[in-house]
Amino acid sequence: MERVTSEFDDVSPAVTPRFLFDGTYVNGRPNPASLELFSDNSSLAIDPDYKNPVTDQYIVGFDQELAKNLGLQVSYVYKRGENYGGWNETQGVYAPVTFTDGGQSYTVQRLLSDPGDRLFLLTNPDQMHSRYNGVSIQAQKRMSNRWQLTGSIVLSKSEGLLGSNRPTTSSVTPTPLASQTATAGTFGQNPNDFVNADGGRLIGDRPFVGKLQMLYEAPWGIILGVNYMHQDGRLYGRQIRVPNLGITTAIWADPLDGSLRVPDWNTFDVRIQKDFAVGGTARIGVFGDILNLTNIDANESVASQNGAATNFGVPTRYLYPRRLMLGAKVRF
Repeated sequence: MERVTSEFDDVSPAVTPRFLFDGTYVNGRPNPASLELFSDNSSLAIDPDYKNPVTDQYIVGFDQELAKNLGLQVSYVYKRGENYGGWNETQGVYAPVTFTDGGQSYTVQRLLSDPGDRLFLLTNPDQMHSRYNGVSIQAQKRMSNRWQLTGSIVLSKSEGLLGSNRPTTSSVTPTPLASQTATAGTFGQNPNDFVNADGGRLIGDRPFVGKLQMLYEAPWGIILGVNYMHQDGRLYGRQIRVPNLGITTAIWADPLDGSLRVPDWNTFDVRIQKDFAVGGTARIGVFGDILNLTNIDANESVASQNGAATNFGVPTRYLYPRRLMLGAKVRF
């Protein structure tokens, strides 16, 4: 199976080194005497036995007509992922040390050798995996008597360790609530990335999602649509910056158990649409969408996950407020 990702880009021999120079030129080119190596990929390598990630998925479903025009569907999904990519540092010399924060002790690795001597190997660390268990329940009332209704709930749990679960290292505002991805990123280039990273939830975990959609054909050719959605807020965790390790390091204070989350979302949207005949088979539809009708102000993220920062857990990136969008469409 061919795998196309960005994981291998930085290791390619085609990536040229980057240099800094003092701003002077010789014959129209940067002064070679002032060049200073800024970055290259000589410290990156790929394990010759690197394996593609594999995923096994099992689905069991049940469908039943409960009454005329009313059906029920129940599904259970189990998904298991293995062999996800991550990095191992293979040439640095480390020593275990104990770090204490808030009365809790952590065993972390201090770099003893020159940081420039490290070699990062892209491989398949044993800890990298995913597990998903989910139950989906959906009921649908088909269009009859001028209305239809669809409702669903999903109860799920996503666990494991992916590259996107890496703690951040900014001393001021760590990048908050990154999106979940299965690629390695830079996870494992610091061996302390693994501290408290496994055994918890994946950052995309949403234990409960519920949806309700209704369509009603009102008099005078007016169509009214309603959409309601509830979903649990995104999780985050407390991170700790660990000093004096020879490399910039942040670790998770605890495994991501889902106890810290931004507020739940409860969004309510409405569409009103009216079609007009304009000759032959052509019709023009005009519609208005009222989004976030109840004007909830839930936040999508936090300013920082650094437990020592003054803006730890402070809400950021709020949902868009109530708004009206007008549009038209032509069918012929």
